[in-house]
Amino acid sequence: MLRRACVAGQFYPGGAKELQEEVRGFIKEEAREKATALIAPHAGYIYSGSVAGAVYSAVDIPDDVVLLGPNHTGLGARASVMTEGEWEIPTGTVGINTELAGMIAGSTRLFSPDTSAHLNEHSLEVQLPFIHCLNRGARFVPITVMQADLDECIEMGNALATRSERDTLWQIGLFSNKTMLGSVLLTFALQMATIYVPFLQPIFKTEALTMSELALSLALSSVVFFAVEVEKYFKRRGI
Repeated sequence: MLRRACVAGQFYPGGAKELQEEVRGFIKEEAREKATALIAPHAGYIYSGSVAGAVYSAVDIPDDVVLLGPNHTGLGARASVMTEGEWEIPTGTVGINTELAGMIAGSTRLFSPDTSAHLNEHSLEVQLPFIHCLNRGARFVPITVMQADLDECIEMGNALATRSERDTLWQIGLFSNKTMLGSVLLTFALQMATIYVPFLQPIFKTEALTMSELALSLALSSVVFFAVEVEKYFKRRGI
């Protein structure tokens, strides 16, 4: 489907030439760096266009962008992912990366495939003229969140930060998500403590494993990791 611009002529100019000139006026010619994430304002350009321009000027816009913004309308799912279609802006259209959107929608119970939350929402639409100006080939995944507590925000953040259907762990980088890595290591350390720390053993009714038993346990727990990497291998080859 084609999602029509809903705030063109209100939050930003409604004409292609006027919009392009205004956005280019906000963009600064400076050294750009790769970024994992950024925070940009979503008010009308008369209020926050210069700030948005400074933010987008500082980074290289990749070919695939995930946009996460608030849901002001109260329509649709609490955490809504629009999974297909194109969004219209006066300077062109920006397509949704359907494959990536589907992957994100299925990455946690909190995300729901949904269109209605996006039809009249401005927070993501006002980002697109900047993205389109700096990378006309960019595709995106639109996500709006109506409300979420801290635990839900952490769960959604981890889902966005750690998922890849094709890249291996080594391509992504073992230390790319330090929070996730730290939580895994802390969990492992606590589990080892319940097994080997004498005063914890009677509390959790455990006893120390031998080295061979520990090695077998680690090997069995690694099966899921290797199975996922094998699945990615076949996906990269279209099998």
